[in-house]
Amino acid sequence: MDECSTGALVPAVKPEPKESSVGDLADPGSGNMGCPVHEKGLAEVDRDLLCPICMQVVKDAFLTACGHSFCYMCIKTHLSNKSDCPCCAQFLSTNQLFPNFLLDKLLKKTSARQISKNASPVEHFHQALHQGCEVSIKELDTLLALLAEKKRKMEQEEAERNMQILLDFLNCLRKQKVDELNEVQTHLQFIKEDIGAVERRRMELYRARDKYSVKLRMLGADDSIYGARKQWHSSTDNNTGALSGRGGMSIWNLPRKDGSDSQYMTQTGLAIARKKRVHAQFGELQECYLQKRHQMVNQPYSQQEQDKGVIQREGYTAGLADFQTVLTTLTRYSRMRVIAELRHGDLFHSANIVSSIEFDCDYELFATAGVSRCIKVFDFSSVLNDPADVHCPVVEMPTRSKLSCLSWNKFTKNHIASTDYEGIVTVWDVNTRQSIMEYEEHEKRAWSVDFSCTEPTRLVSGSDDCKLKLWCTRQEASVMDIDMKANICSVKYNPGSGNCIAVGSADHHIHYYDLRNPSEPLHVFTGHGKAVSYVKFLSNYELASASTDSTLRLWNVRDNIPVRTFKGHTNEKNFVGLTVNSEYIACGSETNEVFVYHKEISKPVTWHKFGSPDLDDADDDAGSYFISAVCWKSDGPTMLTANSQGTIKVLKMEGFEVEWKKQAQQWWSQSLHYVHRIPPQQIYAAMAVLLFTTFLLLLVRLFKRPKANTILVTGLSGSGKTVLFYQLRDGSFHQGTVTSMEPNEGTFVLHSEKSKNGKLNPIHVIDVPGHSRLRAKLDDFLPQAAGLVFVVDAVEFLPNCRAASEYLYDILTKASVVRKKIPVLILCNKTDKVTAHSKEFIRKQLEKEIDKLRASRSAVSTADITNEFTLGAPGERFAFLQCQNKVTVGEASGLGGEISHVEQFIRDNVKS
Repeated sequence: MDECSTGALVPAVKPEPKESSVGDLADPGSGNMGCPVHEKGLAEVDRDLLCPICMQVVKDAFLTACGHSFCYMCIKTHLSNKSDCPCCAQFLSTNQLFPNFLLDKLLKKTSARQISKNASPVEHFHQALHQGCEVSIKELDTLLALLAEKKRKMEQEEAERNMQILLDFLNCLRKQKVDELNEVQTHLQFIKEDIGAVERRRMELYRARDKYSVKLRMLGADDSIYGARKQWHSSTDNNTGALSGRGGMSIWNLPRKDGSDSQYMTQTGLAIARKKRVHAQFGELQECYLQKRHQMVNQPYSQQEQDKGVIQREGYTAGLADFQTVLTTLTRYSRMRVIAELRHGDLFHSANIVSSIEFDCDYELFATAGVSRCIKVFDFSSVLNDPADVHCPVVEMPTRSKLSCLSWNKFTKNHIASTDYEGIVTVWDVNTRQSIMEYEEHEKRAWSVDFSCTEPTRLVSGSDDCKLKLWCTRQEASVMDIDMKANICSVKYNPGSGNCIAVGSADHHIHYYDLRNPSEPLHVFTGHGKAVSYVKFLSNYELASASTDSTLRLWNVRDNIPVRTFKGHTNEKNFVGLTVNSEYIACGSETNEVFVYHKEISKPVTWHKFGSPDLDDADDDAGSYFISAVCWKSDGPTMLTANSQGTIKVLKMEGFEVEWKKQAQQWWSQSLHYVHRIPPQQIYAAMAVLLFTTFLLLLVRLFKRPKANTILVTGLSGSGKTVLFYQLRDGSFHQGTVTSMEPNEGTFVLHSEKSKNGKLNPIHVIDVPGHSRLRAKLDDFLPQAAGLVFVVDAVEFLPNCRAASEYLYDILTKASVVRKKIPVLILCNKTDKVTAHSKEFIRKQLEKEIDKLRASRSAVSTADITNEFTLGAPGERFAFLQCQNKVTVGEASGLGGEISHVEQFIRDNVKS
């Protein structure tokens, strides 16, 4: 077979290049290659150049006595087997072979012509020079110029191609970044809208809470009055009634014992714990939020109309409300706690693996099955409330073989179906402890069975015989068979349809069937890397699957798309169980742990390890056990779990509130126990010391003056005060000056110090407007000032020198400035300009103008003088050194960012 196939493939692949090679040798010297008649002649000549044995161009031609030419090796090999001519069959021996020199010469010339024909012009030129062709210098110059021009042209074309490639890349990159920017802008718009909606909703809740608080206080006051009246009437009628009345009044005066006070005290810690949980899952929560917001935007109009009432009532979009539900459920629980434990297996028998555990339709009973060949039914409330070490089942039904799966009837409480290792599907009546129907059509072990959620008599099963069988409890044979190509590990009805079934198979796929058309599945979900061990429906369109590739996956069977992959547990070879409710997915692990996932988050929300230190059943070889079955109790936080040791535990997810309450109660109990052990005299002494210390601290705080950390920035309008304010705050600037009509005020760390390590002290900077009508606001801020920066425009100084001097004179003579000795920095702004004056020139001009002002104002009547102090020494020329407070002069450039003098002034005067 292989030889035949190989022989058939060779001619199909190789003859084409052989014929083309021969055709290429057909008279290369001919110039009429386009003439059909001439091509026919060339073909006839070419056949004479071929060896009749190998059908290739003759190599080392030899001529026979009968006149035929062959390759030497071809005819030599032929004559070693036969003694005749391959063409005419005449007798032929090796002695009758002669070299054909003429044919060899002709073949060599033909080959040379063909090479010459296919050679490039460069090769022709190189060959001509190599053969000694004489070329003049002028011709060489022409050739060199031509070659140089050709080279430049090729380089130009290459550069253009490279530029085009670069341009295409940049355009593609720009498009990608623009798309990302548009997406980010869309996301920011979503966030902005939702922040506003949440703030409005929160204010509504605050108002409602305050209203309810007022009502409760009013009701409490009414009850107190009623209690007082009852006490008065009781005291007049019966002397014993007074005690009762005082007891009634004490209800409103004594602290409550319901834990509300401790709950209030732990609200801050609870909020911090929840925030930490949110930040731990921040990336996936972000994706969840954006996905739900996009879904709301892309939702059909009719669906939005249906949700309009909800949106108006809630005050925010349905997508935001949906995400709030996710956030609430995610942060609601933080751990799992064992609330009950059940040991029902034979402790002296090693075969205790629980393969399946299921609740009935009312969640009152649960059944277990496994390799112990017995179905045991327990009452959940008895297990939860009875502290007995060994719990006895309310019903026990022995079977012939090991059991693999259980399924309760969703309508008939006492009916339960099972599958076993012999392939038998059995329907049991729990009340009579007898089997109702037994189906033995499966040829191998049956792994899964499930009752329909819409048809109480329908059930489906899957087996290692690769067959999916549909049963009816009213018939003794299967209703329908579906043959598959791989073992069936799990089957599950869609809860919203009696016709749709999901099948987990050993071929790594999930097959989703509509039983009305069983010939082919509606869809095959691919993605798992190993056998699919479980399939479960969270809703009518959400399907969860588990696989031995240590992953869970969530699928949308309505849109036939994968939704999410969950990782964290370990599952490589065993059935470890899978259970779902509307929000959570739980599974076991081969590390003897139970993992719980939220359907919107791919990482585990919480997990619990069997044999934890807080439990009594910790074993040394606990690592050899694995979780074998799990089952939620309805949509609540309670779950049944079982492991390969035969231990069944009832786990309950608990939130941060429970942990904080327990911790607070523990601290309170320890404190009371410690206090009760201390003698009363020591307690009284400690309380006296505590009260005295508190009194001293209050006195110190009352009389201690706070350190001033305010810097005032003032000057004439247009001097650049606002630009300086923004440079100090965040290093930004505004083109041109901005005339401020209101003070700019802010408390911040200097922008130049934000990159430094260690504790940074914020400063309070106030930019006081320089307009003449607004300067009075400066007096409001002077009592808290640690320093004052007077900004002068170094470019426009001379026209404004008189006005600046008058304003500065008024500041330096204010009582609050002189008495507190507030340091003043005269800051010459815009010194980076070419026409700016130097700080020495500005200082001298200001001193000269202030000296004139001092002389002129001293001659005016004291009734017209508003200044409280005079400047300088009488009879001497004024200088800033004569001021009682420190006055310095510095330079700056607000637009250029050079503000080192003012920053140093702030550091010197604002102390930590």
